[in-house]
Amino acid sequence: MEDDTPIFTPQDFLRYVASVKDVSVETFQIPPRMIIVYQRRHFDFVNQLIEGKPVEWWWYGDRLRLHVGSLNNIKIVVTMNFVGSPAAAMVFEELIACGAKKIFEVGISGGIQPFLKPGDIVVATEAICDEGTTCQYFPNQRRFVTSPILKRCLTKTLSRNRVSHHVGSVLTTDGVYRETRSKLAKFRKIGVLAINMETSALCAVAKHRGVETASAHVISDILNASGWQPAFNKKQVLSNTETLLKMVAEALSKT
Repeated sequence: MEDDTPIFTPQDFLRYVASVKDVSVETFQIPPRMIIVYQRRHFDFVNQLIEGKPVEWWWYGDRLRLHVGSLNNIKIVVTMNFVGSPAAAMVFEELIACGAKKIFEVGISGGIQPFLKPGDIVVATEAICDEGTTCQYFPNQRRFVTSPILKRCLTKTLSRNRVSHHVGSVLTTDGVYRETRSKLAKFRKIGVLAINMETSALCAVAKHRGVETASAHVISDILNASGWQPAFNKKQVLSNTETLLKMVAEALSKT
C-alpha cells in the first residue's frame, strides 16, 4: 500500500526558517483575515486602504510583500502572490501555516461569455481545475466551491453599494497558450464565466487545510472564437479593480 504522507510540510518549512533566523516559530503568526493579490498596483491600493505595515520576517521580502493593517478596527493582512498555480499554492500553504484562515483572492481574468466586457466584476462560486497542481491534493476532483460565507458577505457588500457584478464559475489553467477554441466552446457551454491561473489550486489547498477562501476577479481581456482582445490598462478595468478591492476589504472586515 502506498504511503501518502508528505515527506515535509509547511510547518517543517516554518521550523527551518525559524532556525535560520534564530527566532521561535510563533514569530511567524499573522492575523486570520487576508487578501491575496497578484499585481503591485493592487497591493499598494489595499495597503493604503488598511494603512498596512510590512512584516519584517517575511522570507520573500519585497518580491511578494506581506503587510498587516486594519479596517473597521479589524486586522487584515494583504500579500502579493506568485502568478500560476504551482507557486501560488506553495505560498498559500505557507500563509495558512502562519495563521491565515479567511482569505479573499482578488485578480484579473479573461472573460469567455459573450455578455462579459472589460471591467466587469466576477464573484466565483466555484473553480474548475484545468491545471496540474490541484491533482496533487485531490486526484479525482475537478470542481471546487468557494467559501459560501465569504462569497455571500462579498455579494451583499457589492449589492449594498450598488456595484454591478456577475456570480458564477471560473476555470483555472496553467496552459496560457493552450486556451483552444474547442476548450473555449466547451466551458462556455456549461456556463463558465472567466479563465485565470490560480483559483482552483487555492481552493484545493483551502479544502485540504480546512480554511475558507473566496475569489473575485475583474475581466481584463476577452477570449472568443475570433481571437484575444486585451484590455488590461483600460480605465474601466483599473477603476473597477480598485472598487472590487475596496468592497473585498469591507466584506472581510465584517466576517
